[in-house]
Amino acid sequence: MAEPSLFVLGSQKCGSTTIADLLAAQPEIFVPSIKETYFFCDEALWAKGFDWYRSEFYRNSATEGCRVYCDATPFYLASKEAINRLADYADEETRFVVTLRDPVSRAYSSYWHQQRMGNESLSFEAALEIEPDRIAAARAEKGRWWRHAYTEVGRYAAQLDYAFEKLGRDRVLVLLPEDLKDVPKLQNQLREHVGLRPANSESGAEQMRSNSSSMPRSRLLHRLITKDNPLKSVVRTLLPREMRTKLGRKILSRNLKAGQYPPMDPATRARLEQLFAPEIDALMAMGITGAAAWKKAG
Repeated sequence: MAEPSLFVLGSQKCGSTTIADLLAAQPEIFVPSIKETYFFCDEALWAKGFDWYRSEFYRNSATEGCRVYCDATPFYLASKEAINRLADYADEETRFVVTLRDPVSRAYSSYWHQQRMGNESLSFEAALEIEPDRIAAARAEKGRWWRHAYTEVGRYAAQLDYAFEKLGRDRVLVLLPEDLKDVPKLQNQLREHVGLRPANSESGAEQMRSNSSSMPRSRLLHRLITKDNPLKSVVRTLLPREMRTKLGRKILSRNLKAGQYPPMDPATRARLEQLFAPEIDALMAMGITGAAAWKKAG
């Protein structure tokens, strides 16, 4: 049975979908159709064990002929539990990818993503005020605390430092937004990182995409596809995961309408820029020099 050896650790809303799409376009690399397995950070899934994990996501005819198997769950980086478990799981061939983005913009983008998913009803400012309480409550219930962790997930410096310590700095490829612009270069950078030969063409470049701003046309249809309900329970018994995931994605994409969310309140932006300034300085001190541009991000 396939053993994942490549992990896109995060962060959410920083380009991890773009990376997963490019990896999936490589014939030697398998990425499950549901790229975010959550196995190493979700307590309920972790309790099911490795046999369930491998069987659920990597026992598939599409894995035949692949040399690298990927798990792209963008909350692993923010979870010490996940990093510890990955450190125990990994061997010398395991590789990791991290994508980072201006943490202020990331927080706001994450907020609107949760709005789209139907998980957020508060204003951005109100959500920021109660973020610590939400995180604490979710942790106490062993739930998905990162769902409303708009600023906590953006504290990259300590997260990266911990990941480097546990996983090995040389095994973690850190990418910033400018690294995602040159597709052929990025493609070969990723291939080299996982031990594959450079590609001879721009194969897969046309398949790159990211999560663009959008909202559901029908929230009822969106909830039917994304939330637990009797219909989903029936579908689970009839269709294998890969098939139902592809079907669900197709329905969700057709239910989306493009649109831009409103600009962030200037006072809120200024407050968040002040909050994250020490984080950016710490990243620069770690050698992530491209983070300097985020001080002027707007």
